[in-house]
Amino acid sequence: MIKAMSRVAVCCGLLVLAVGCQQPLSVGAMAPDFSGVTDEGKTFRLSQDKGKMGTVIYFYPKDETPGCITEACAFRDRLGKLQEKGYTVVGVSCDSVDSHQKFKAKYKLNFALISDEDGSIAKAYGVPLERKTLGGKPSLLVERETFIIDKDGKITNQFKVKDPEEHVRKTLEALEVPY
Repeated sequence: MIKAMSRVAVCCGLLVLAVGCQQPLSVGAMAPDFSGVTDEGKTFRLSQDKGKMGTVIYFYPKDETPGCITEACAFRDRLGKLQEKGYTVVGVSCDSVDSHQKFKAKYKLNFALISDEDGSIAKAYGVPLERKTLGGKPSLLVERETFIIDKDGKITNQFKVKDPEEHVRKTLEALEVPY
């Protein structure tokens, strides 16, 4: 009986590994490293700043939407304060590099926007994805979620807030930066 249960447990364990199940990320865990193409066409790798500075990674639904404009501009206006605390900001959405270039130029954003067209970065972080039709075109959207990662690569804060400005406020509060 015990041998049979062991075989089932081993089989189930292999099944879980085979489908790639992953435990949700939590505060204190190491942030998954990833690479993605930025609005400048360069490759960004999370580990490139490891040991040098922390990173605020914020996932947002879509370029050129009211909430995402508000959020991006709020991060833009406070980037200097975040850098003084030793953090950089990176925005991630499923929009194309071309879309990010236009969005960044229009609003004079001073941080990298990363294209996650297939949703792989969002999936690595456990950020929910949704397929919608926008303007007659199928689109992949991520939920608004932020991860604050220290210079050693550990997640120190993680939160979801619907209101974009409150999202930035919470980020600054977590890092003890005045809004």
